[in-house]
Amino acid sequence: MTKSGKRLITKNIQIYNISTLGQLKEWCESAASSDFLSIDTEFKWEKTYWPQLCLIQVAIPESVALVDTLSMKELGPLASLLANSERLNLFHAAQQDLEVFELSGFEKFTNLFDCQIAAALIGLDEQIGYGALVSKLLDIDLDKSQTRSDWTIRPLSFAQTDYAVNDVRYLKELYELMKHELMNLDR
Repeated sequence: MTKSGKRLITKNIQIYNISTLGQLKEWCESAASSDFLSIDTEFKWEKTYWPQLCLIQVAIPESVALVDTLSMKELGPLASLLANSERLNLFHAAQQDLEVFELSGFEKFTNLFDCQIAAALIGLDEQIGYGALVSKLLDIDLDKSQTRSDWTIRPLSFAQTDYAVNDVRYLKELYELMKHELMNLDR
């Protein structure tokens, strides 16, 4: 427990640091049977005209892939995985992520659930941040100190890795809670 009485993160999942096409293919094959993907990006937009995609985080219940887009130019297996319209793609505050994906050559997402929009529809703050939403609905405090981190530096620090993993590891749980509430509210 923390000083505030909130529980600490205890959920164990496998973390894959992906920096080669072979590693990416292998993880995407293992994720292909999942009915959802939790997705987030980290990018640099300071002193650049366009955002520079630095990291893509993708999660399924068993694992999180941290895809180092600075070391890889070929992201075809991930693009194919994300483009599957049979699978639900979970985001929080998806607008910037979607812009970065589009600028990076990915297809538009067709089956998307945005937890921030859903939070507003169930009566929470329209602009609620991911950390606040996880705290409110799951009673878990996340360290958000790496929000403005320099994601171009390699290797990623432990704090950056932890932050990146946490940005996707709870999206499915949030989705399930909010989906239930949305159905109860007939929305």
